[in-house]
Amino acid sequence: MLSSKVSNQFTNSYDADGFPVCLHDLLFYLYWYFFMLNNFSIAKKLTLSFTSLIIIFSVVAGLSLFSFVQLEKADQWNGHTYKVLDKSSALIAAIIDQETGVRGYLVS
Repeated sequence: MLSSKVSNQFTNSYDADGFPVCLHDLLFYLYWYFFMLNNFSIAKKLTLSFTSLIIIFSVVAGLSLFSFVQLEKADQWNGHTYKVLDKSSALIAAIIDQETGVRGYLVS
């Protein structure tokens, strides 16, 4: 539960369970419990900071890897699209040549 110093400051802004009601109170609540590290030793603060950096780095690395994989898939589909377009152009050219040949046969 909140200390008397904190609860006296915002007496009507907490619900029956003791949770903050508005955003300002929620931010103050989070600040009070998660960022006031006065009771931690230097070793615990350094460990928490290092662990936080590792977690942030891991999340960024994971998102980067995911984006890279999506980019590779998009590049593969792009190459496939150009191959299909080239083959369809060759097919249209072959159909036109056949049509021209049949027309020449009928004329002669």
